[in-house]
Amino acid sequence: MNILVVFHSKTGTTRRFAELIAARLRDGGHSVQTVRLEVTGDPQPRTASAGISNVPDAAGFDAVLVGGPVWAFTATPVVLSCIGNMPGLADKTVVPFVTMSFPLAGMGGRAAIRRMRAAASARGAKVLEGSVVPRMFRDVPAMMAREAARIVNLFGGAA
Repeated sequence: MNILVVFHSKTGTTRRFAELIAARLRDGGHSVQTVRLEVTGDPQPRTASAGISNVPDAAGFDAVLVGGPVWAFTATPVVLSCIGNMPGLADKTVVPFVTMSFPLAGMGGRAAIRRMRAAASARGAKVLEGSVVPRMFRDVPAMMAREAARIVNLFGGAA
């Protein structure tokens, strides 16, 4: 499959997770392109939208993975704006993923995934189960590896 991995990362945690997912997908035989979203201005949590200078076109891809950090117990306006403005998203398979500081996925991670799923579904995408990686009190590299393997398995590749 030809897969696009799009992500927003402010501290580097989500970037590391996105790069690990992309590497595992490539190891599974998939063609993968990664795009780190370039934000214009200073988006704040819970704002309606965010400026992005490089929203990619999903038209040439079979699947799109969209990720970002959890801000204020939900998805960042950056990833939500990306999903809302990405050309070619209709009929694509989409997998949302997030990283978060709090220790439990119920402390914003699941809400972020729900919002991302709803935004992608509203655009006509087929949305698969998302992935949440909490950091506090966790072995983050092991959790990222486990979740990356689970995502690869969604696409039928070996992790």
